Amino acid sequence: MVSEQIEQIEKRPFLLQQLLWLYCNDEDLGGTISETYAKMLNAMCGWSNHRNDGHKSESDNLLLPTIMQQYPKFEGKERVLFLCGKTAFDILRSGSLRNILNRQNLLKTGLSNIDVNELTQFGILNEINCFNTTEKDKHYAFAHMSFLEFFAAVYVTTNDTKTKPNSFQEKEDDRNQKVLDTLFGTCASASDILQLSNVIKMVCGLSPVLTGDLSKLISCIMNKDEHILHLRKNGSKEISGKDEITLIQRLITIDCLKECGFDNNTMVSVSDLFVGFSEPVLPLQSINPDDVISLTFDYIDDRDINAYWKYIAEYLRQCKQLQYMHIRYSSLKHIKVLLSHQLPIKHLALYNAPFNGFACDINLSKQNSIQTLELSSSKLKISELSIEQLEQVHIQSCWYIFDIKRLSNAGKLK
Repeated sequence: MVSEQIEQIEKRPFLLQQLLWLYCNDEDLGGTISETYAKMLNAMCGWSNHRNDGHKSESDNLLLPTIMQQYPKFEGKERVLFLCGKTAFDILRSGSLRNILNRQNLLKTGLSNIDVNELTQFGILNEINCFNTTEKDKHYAFAHMSFLEFFAAVYVTTNDTKTKPNSFQEKEDDRNQKVLDTLFGTCASASDILQLSNVIKMVCGLSPVLTGDLSKLISCIMNKDEHILHLRKNGSKEISGKDEITLIQRLITIDCLKECGFDNNTMVSVSDLFVGFSEPVLPLQSINPDDVISLTFDYIDDRDINAYWKYIAEYLRQCKQLQYMHIRYSSLKHIKVLLSHQLPIKHLALYNAPFNGFACDINLSKQNSIQTLELSSSKLKISELSIEQLEQVHIQSCWYIFDIKRLSNAGKLK
């Protein structure tokens, strides 16, 4: 198991116990988080003393996510799983960290007493000790946060098939979209999104077709986040491997695509990209160039020049909404490759770039959309510069940049 998976089970002893049970019974643990939890839940449903939960007609109208349809022990349990998922979803949507429900509240969701008892027997719900020990006032909580997150994802990806066959797909898509909108309705920032990262991964694993729409919702939230807007303007100084932009990128381009399968031709939306020596190679073929707004290149030297970089340069030509580009601690070769074609960028920052070799010339004549230019390098000379749209120039720690007199012709310069 990879270190990330080990770190998760270290914090959840009961989860470790269930994984060991699967392992000891020669069960495959699965290749993704969603698959692992589906296998555990399938095993738990096999412990049930009764297969028919008394609501077979209602269960017939519920279609579990694709990955769960392959497990026979979920048959007849669709209603219980769906209602348990709705309970988890409502807890997440409320934004409350309080994961405690009394039996009466659980029964109001449509769960029966038998359902609640079995969920407790399986270890999905824990009975919480309280002063009042009467049956109706017993309190329960999901055994650990990961189960709450998984069941919330099950609710998002389960569909009601009680509709005409020719309109099912339309209704399914509409229902999924509304549930996603509701889930993300409480998110106002990238930080809020990261709080839901495990649910997001599991939704992508359970229903890969939702990955694209889900990533678009994330991009919309990013585009309204004041902190992200600040990072876009000041990325040459503040974007790193630990900020929200990089973490969201990893969530979508690594975790989500891994959950849904890299080879399923899923296209995702990522508004802000970070390319650095410490970051994995971006799956650009899966990232919609129309949604990219900012790009940051960090600590790239001559040894990294290869076909991948030429591919990046070609990819940039497709990014029609690209507005911000930050290049820092990168070699002259990289800068020339990246700026070799006309781009729609309005903000260009070169920070300690190039960082090796002697002073060099860079031609920016093709970048005629630039409104703000930030330069901080002792080895940089701009030989050609388009000043048509130029409004601001910030120069720091530079020996020689260009003939300042040329800026007198920049009519929009503030």
